[in-house]
Amino acid sequence: MKRSLISLVLAGFISGEIIAQDTQQQDSSYWDLGWIGIFTFSQSSFTNWQAGGDNTVALSTIQNAHAKYNKGRISWNQHLEFSYGFTNQKSQGFRKTDDKILFGIDVGYRFIQDKPEWLWTTTVSFRTQVSDGFNYPNDSMNISGFMAPGYLLVDMGMEYKKGDHFKVVYSPIAVKTTFVLDDTLSANGAFGVKPGQKVRSQFGTSLRASFDKEILKNVNFSSNVILFTGYQNNFGNIDVFWSNLFTLKINNFLASTLVLDLIYDDDIKIKKFDDDGNLTGEGPGLQFKEVFGLGLTIKL
Repeated sequence: MKRSLISLVLAGFISGEIIAQDTQQQDSSYWDLGWIGIFTFSQSSFTNWQAGGDNTVALSTIQNAHAKYNKGRISWNQHLEFSYGFTNQKSQGFRKTDDKILFGIDVGYRFIQDKPEWLWTTTVSFRTQVSDGFNYPNDSMNISGFMAPGYLLVDMGMEYKKGDHFKVVYSPIAVKTTFVLDDTLSANGAFGVKPGQKVRSQFGTSLRASFDKEILKNVNFSSNVILFTGYQNNFGNIDVFWSNLFTLKINNFLASTLVLDLIYDDDIKIKKFDDDGNLTGEGPGLQFKEVFGLGLTIKL
């Protein structure tokens, strides 16, 4: 199942790239293709070092690729985001530090000829992770995994686009599907599915916005936010997925990155503890992730 779904996502993106390349041979002015990969590595080793220390290896990568098409009334935007990181510390072993797969396709139609910034848009967005996640130091039972959860959001609505750096989309028709394919997590009713079930679909409304621009010399800021609320249950409780990436270009081969991700999902129950570490209950909570890196950059 893992291999099939990964292959499906990658095949969709690669097929888009092939189509783009074929069209480029005829007229490349309508296409914008790009890829950037950032690789960060660190290592430390100690032998008889009196100040102390622990042998450590850390590796992470951020990959972003896109294929954009604009001609006449038609707009097409296909993008793939992938990030993964880990540390291997002698005293603690292997631990994951970052993990995200995000794939999306936007298809737009400009319904007013002399106002190209307004479009009718249909969007398909898919998000999951590669490997199991744990609540360290407890690594005996996973709390997440590939397609546990997996999120598929399909929506239709109106888009306003300002140049190539900003757009906002309101969709009164949206369907969010949550997948929990891990048997144990499914049996526990994790991520909002009913215990024993592996798929849950919600009909609702969504608001999406994205920004991508060089805000200072050699400093690029990319931000994507998705807001969703279901019509059927707890309307007004808004699920939030907000991803931010700051990239500081040092030279043609080195860059520093700062990732800030925020998630709030009313269906994800997070354990609550008091100041003494005693479990007091569980409920919705804010999830936050920060990853800073300095490493090799390759851009096409």
